[in-house]
Amino acid sequence: MKKEEILKKSRLENKNGDERQHFLAEQSYTISFAILAAVLLVISILSRFNFITGTIHIAKASYTPYEFTLFLLLIFGIVFGISRFLLLKNKYSLIWVFICLVGFFMLFCGVYDYAG
Repeated sequence: MKKEEILKKSRLENKNGDERQHFLAEQSYTISFAILAAVLLVISILSRFNFITGTIHIAKASYTPYEFTLFLLLIFGIVFGISRFLLLKNKYSLIWVFICLVGFFMLFCGVYDYAG
């Protein structure tokens, strides 16, 4: 092969970015989503023990910060598990999805309701 052919093939292979770029992008998404989940969890715990109070109004419904952050955490878990299953073919991610769906159902049935 000539030098020009090798360079042309290399450019075609790296058209969508190199492997290192993809790895770093994936790592940054993973870290940012982990931090988001941790912040939501902390807010949920603090509001559960009345360190954060008030209500959140969405449309005609009112939610405590605990219910709202728990809702966001469960949605995050469902999306995370489904995307992990679809992208990585990780079957154990479906267990995570199932647990979050059960928690989601329990949230809407009022199981997590408390006198706050």
